[in-house]
Amino acid sequence: MVIFIPEGTKIDHTRPSSFYDGTYNYFKEIGIKELKEKVFKDAESIQYSITAKKPENNIRRISDKKVEVKTIINKTKNTSNERLAIGKLVRSKMDELINKDLLSDQEIIKLQRADYSRQTLHIQYPLLKRALHSDSNNIPRYWAGKKIIRGNEYFICSEWYEQPSNNDRPHFLAWYRTIIK
Repeated sequence: MVIFIPEGTKIDHTRPSSFYDGTYNYFKEIGIKELKEKVFKDAESIQYSITAKKPENNIRRISDKKVEVKTIINKTKNTSNERLAIGKLVRSKMDELINKDLLSDQEIIKLQRADYSRQTLHIQYPLLKRALHSDSNNIPRYWAGKKIIRGNEYFICSEWYEQPSNNDRPHFLAWYRTIIK
């Protein structure tokens, strides 16, 4: 496992120096060691012996003043698996669940409740809001456009966050995995 701590900055309010520098120093104090170039050279040679040839562009460098980290990318993995922003991830996975008709009537009822969505998905609004005849195609806190789920029209919540203090990704993915099983 590699833990990457970005350098804090005064320019970007989402990366305060006091938070990141403190975290970096704490990890050093409890004995987590910085990765050195030798570790990656050893890993690189292991990777070569596994693949029996030197993969192209398999190392990327991320540098800042505090640490230097190299990430080895396994070229056998699907390159379309880039980390999607949480909103795009939710939209694509919800489209998948809707298209495959994997949302039960009971789950649809639960997803219209704020308490269930808060507890299960870590969001402040119901994931689904049933569209009324009087609703326009765009309502606050929900993506524009109605989705038809089991014959009814719904809006899908657009309020998703991925910050250190409020990360909805693991909650959504855990819920998604239970639905597709």
